[in-house]
Amino acid sequence: MEEKIRQELYSKMEKELKDYKDSLKSKTPEEIMNNAYQLALKEEMICNFYPECLIYDIEDIKRLNKKSQPLQELYDDWMDSDININQLLEDNINDYFLELKDEQDKRKNDRER
Repeated sequence: MEEKIRQELYSKMEKELKDYKDSLKSKTPEEIMNNAYQLALKEEMICNFYPECLIYDIEDIKRLNKKSQPLQELYDDWMDSDININQLLEDNINDYFLELKDEQDKRKNDRER
């Protein structure tokens, strides 16, 4: 029963995403670029709702499924949140720089041997 409910929400989200993509096809290239972030986020968000994915409580799934546009609701909430994606990116970039430094140090040490 739970998987059926999860599948129902996922199918609704798939249709919503398809409709959104279809609406972009009639827009100018500039409008499409201006909506690229929203499209990318919605494509990432929907991955958290595969029917076999049990991250979220079934009661939360039911509540979200009552919304006519669940992906848009989630996107709007993300845009209103205090979470700063730039901080996440900075952290990731800093981690990468540490890896680069480690690689460079290792090569330097290997040459000195």
